[in-house]
Amino acid sequence: MIMNRKKNKFILTLGILFALSLNIAYAQNKESIISVGLKRNIYSEHLKENRSLFIHLPKNYENNNENYPVLFLLDGDFLPLFLEAIAATGYLHLFENTQEFIIVGIHTNVNRDRDLVPSNQDTDTENRNVKNFMKFLTGELKPFIEKEYRTSNYNILFGASNGGLFAIYTLFNKPDCFDAIISSSPSIGHCPDLLKTNIQLFLNSKYHKNKVIYFNYGKADNAYTKDYLPQFFAYFKEKLSSDYPIRLDYIESQGHVPFGSVYEGLKYIFKQNRY
Repeated sequence: MIMNRKKNKFILTLGILFALSLNIAYAQNKESIISVGLKRNIYSEHLKENRSLFIHLPKNYENNNENYPVLFLLDGDFLPLFLEAIAATGYLHLFENTQEFIIVGIHTNVNRDRDLVPSNQDTDTENRNVKNFMKFLTGELKPFIEKEYRTSNYNILFGASNGGLFAIYTLFNKPDCFDAIISSSPSIGHCPDLLKTNIQLFLNSKYHKNKVIYFNYGKADNAYTKDYLPQFFAYFKEKLSSDYPIRLDYIESQGHVPFGSVYEGLKYIFKQNRY
């Protein structure tokens, strides 16, 4: 599906402005401090290192007892992406009456290939470090967020590029952990055969029936995405029931990791009325 570029940019620009209006603490001088979240660290036994997080809480989180769904954002240390997620959830809450989200931005700039790429088709060897990162995400970080914050037990994983590849890999290998994924320009070309094999793991799991899956990519995307994603999507969709909530958007006006991917993915998920 080809998206309307002008409408997409208008919505997200308005959303960014909305995001920057959140949680503003005014100083007692000519300057003001704009706060959009917290920075926290968590030590991982699986990774044997500290991992930083950016966390955004709903505007009135401290003044109510509500539980909130969680959006886990790979590459959350990339500030434009973190702000886009805040804008997208805020805009949808304000104008589409969706629930607000806790957003957890996971810093993945330490070694993205090590943490996020399951295998390399040139060597056909599986990357064991990715298993450790998945254990950190599902076995350490997710329980940490559930303990520290009021969560509703509905979780979405967003990933772009290598992060989009990792989101698919995690869905297939740990389908009990996330209710939906948004995979933007996934670098499937790294390991297309491994992913196809892992589809059966997903289908054999009792948890595979209640997921929502959204993909997108751009016309000017890189070869690791545009040469593999359409075929992979068609193969995957064929394995699912005809009414399974899975979607692929092709965005003619953009390239790798289209702007607005978080917004479009969340909008599709909300339309399924699954959260």
